[in-house]
Amino acid sequence: MVNIKNTVGDKGVNAWEDVALVQLMLRVIKNARGQSYFASDYNGTYNAALKTAISSFQTDQRVLTPDPYHHVGTADWTRLTPPGGDKSGLIGPRSRTFDALNAKLPVEYKDIRTINNIKLIYLGETQAQAMLMALSIRNYAQFNPDFREKIARLVEIMFQEHGIVLRMEPKTGWRRDFASQIVVSNKSKSGPGESAHQFGRGADVGFQGLKWVMGNGQIKTADYWLQLPFPGDKMSKFFEERNKIAVRLGLFYLPPSYELIHLQNYNNSSLNWGRSLARLLETTSPTRARWTVKGGIPNHYNVDLGLGGFISVGTSTEMWNGVSPINKAEVVRALNAKRAATPTFSVEQFFGGTAIPNLPHNPQPAATNPNPPRTPVLTEANITAANIQYLQNVVRAEIQAADRGWDQWTAVQ
Repeated sequence: MVNIKNTVGDKGVNAWEDVALVQLMLRVIKNARGQSYFASDYNGTYNAALKTAISSFQTDQRVLTPDPYHHVGTADWTRLTPPGGDKSGLIGPRSRTFDALNAKLPVEYKDIRTINNIKLIYLGETQAQAMLMALSIRNYAQFNPDFREKIARLVEIMFQEHGIVLRMEPKTGWRRDFASQIVVSNKSKSGPGESAHQFGRGADVGFQGLKWVMGNGQIKTADYWLQLPFPGDKMSKFFEERNKIAVRLGLFYLPPSYELIHLQNYNNSSLNWGRSLARLLETTSPTRARWTVKGGIPNHYNVDLGLGGFISVGTSTEMWNGVSPINKAEVVRALNAKRAATPTFSVEQFFGGTAIPNLPHNPQPAATNPNPPRTPVLTEANITAANIQYLQNVVRAEIQAADRGWDQWTAVQ
């Protein structure tokens, strides 16, 4: 059943939301000749055409006929009304006219409603739909328990307050593995391992299935992101209503330049996703490598691979794709440091048994020699393209291990 809060019509309060609902009702309800009582699109603005439409409907429905047994609205409304009837050209929330409007309203419009300050009419959904969505979220084991409960409560409260059922985007809205993050990284601006999605603490919660009404009464169905033909000036406002509830629950949303649909359990201003991934890479490293974020370049990474220094390996996307931009000079510098510190270190074994061209082998000093010979220095000429590809594959194996160990992730500021 449709509800209005205040009077609409001649000398009425005429709030936008109430006027728009009455306009739409009178547009989709037809008179005996099959014509709409209100011929224009709803716009929430009271005018003479709406007054005429209200009066015509009242006359046809005989709601102005005195009826001593009919109780009307509030004291203010009663004062405006003839005994037992409605005042011509004016509709109250509990008036005979409004009861008649609800009775004549086509079934597909039975739950039209608005949200304050959003000038758009939509159709309310059912409690069963909201309960089913909340239950599916609570049963999803790959969400962090605290985050899982917050998202389920968001769905419940959004329905309680606005009659809207929020839904999880099925392909990328739940927990994403690192490979799935690659698919959306261009849009989300976060590479694999750099989003709350990978760790069960982020979700895409949108408006799929929301039915909204065009000015002419035509009903449309929205997608998760409220994209076209949904009115662009209303899109952000609906997400703002969702976000008001999310913030009350301790959730965080991203700036509009990222993704309106995204919610997460962390404030980006107090968390560094790059350092958090570096921590996870160290925790899950098959080679017990050390990892850091490259200074001055956000979300670019360094790894030591057990050598004597760090090697730059690029972004997490490059690492995952096995195309880390590894620099030969850095590799040579790290290898030489390792050889100097550990004379028994084998460069060939480090590269998986691959022969190194013109490799200067470390001499084995005699036990009695107080002055051991100097370790020969490697140069970039000793490092081949195959060696670089081998390192790229090692780095890829490191980030794959982090993907498998996603539940060991911890937040780092």
